[in-house]
Amino acid sequence: MAREFVAAKIRNQRTMLRRNHLEPPPIALAQLKRYALLARNTANLEQLLGIEGNAARIYFANFIGMLKAEGDADQDAPFTFEFTRRNRRPPTDPVNALLSFAYSLLTKDLTLICHSVGLDPFIGFFHQPRFGRPALALDLIEGFRPLIADSVVIGAINTRMVGRGDFIRAGTGGCSDARWQKGIPARVRAADGHAHKPSAIRLPRQLSAGARNSDQVAGPRADRRGGAICRL
Repeated sequence: MAREFVAAKIRNQRTMLRRNHLEPPPIALAQLKRYALLARNTANLEQLLGIEGNAARIYFANFIGMLKAEGDADQDAPFTFEFTRRNRRPPTDPVNALLSFAYSLLTKDLTLICHSVGLDPFIGFFHQPRFGRPALALDLIEGFRPLIADSVVIGAINTRMVGRGDFIRAGTGGCSDARWQKGIPARVRAADGHAHKPSAIRLPRQLSAGARNSDQVAGPRADRRGGAICRL
């Protein structure tokens, strides 16, 4: 399961670069294709972690090529949409702040879905159990990170749904998208006015299917008895 989670993530990272990069980098695409194949044939978790990390480094090194944020009218904003690498806790720039926010929403949704289908979201395959960390939910979002979270962030920046003025400094060297988050309900209502949103309709079904597929191979790690979740 861990191998499949990571391989799916790498394949989708490659797909994002192919579809959205201004000039899809052939070397990076070839490397990601190779890492996706290696991920499915790793011997242990340590090797898989290394492959996942190397693929992420290549992907995010080319992430800026998918952004088209030049010409933002707010010249007095403290941040720009320049992106050089993935960072968090705290994110130091708007792109990383948006990515962290999108990943946290996706994790929350998968945690709720795990509960709804009778799985313990705190026992994972790739992500190891740690107090308070929904390891299984984090496993399940891996393949969805590029196609859902990254895609939403790229779209929000490229269509000017979010601007540089929506971010504030937080703590020491941190960046917060708190201003933009406050406007999310209004943006969601506006998006609801669009007639054609097949991907939004299919998304909950896809996520639920992913959780149920995990249940089929989980064996004794997850059990449903009368709707209650049993942690074994």
